[in-house]
Amino acid sequence: MFIREPERDVIVFDQVDVLVAGAGVAGCTAAIAAARTGAKTLLVERSGALGGVATVGLMANIGNLFFDQHGRSVIEGLAREVVQRLVVRGAASDQWASREVPGCVIDTEQLKVLLIEMLREADAGVLTHVLAARPVLADNSRPEQRVVQGAYIETKVGRQAILAKQVVDTTGEADLASQAGAPMQWAQGTASLEFKMGRVDLEALYQHFRRNPESFPVGMD
Repeated sequence: MFIREPERDVIVFDQVDVLVAGAGVAGCTAAIAAARTGAKTLLVERSGALGGVATVGLMANIGNLFFDQHGRSVIEGLAREVVQRLVVRGAASDQWASREVPGCVIDTEQLKVLLIEMLREADAGVLTHVLAARPVLADNSRPEQRVVQGAYIETKVGRQAILAKQVVDTTGEADLASQAGAPMQWAQGTASLEFKMGRVDLEALYQHFRRNPESFPVGMD
């Protein structure tokens, strides 16, 4: 069964150089990097906070892949800048920079604030509670020559559009890329239920694992 929606004109909310869809850590850093070059940049996010899985998803650590097996630093740039700025504000340990540390534990609320600050410093625009629903495609009859010219967005006032010279899909599920006809590969994924706990005696927990190392959940967050 279908319902026919009346044809109407879609308001163009903005025209930018770079549109980034999805404000997880990848999307935020993509927007920061683009804006730092002087490009007019706009970042849109479906939820009300920045950081994606690392904040809204409660994944309170950053996997430490900054070093190779010999302990040499292999990741620099914005990734390291984010962690270092978290350390400065007391939101991460200053002892993180070691291959022996599997994950850099962070204060997720502080990460939300830091990402806002870095985007403002770079002069990147941010829209929250805005879903990048599907790509705006150039009128071309050949699918292999499709050109993405922006994205249709869903907001509290209805559907609008943002036109862009470049669109970066950091939605996590490749929402725009798949609808634009980009080659896709399906893979089996995993999911977990995460939650926060308060008033935990961390010293007692540490001592328990010290006495019973076999009970430590290796490889778990």
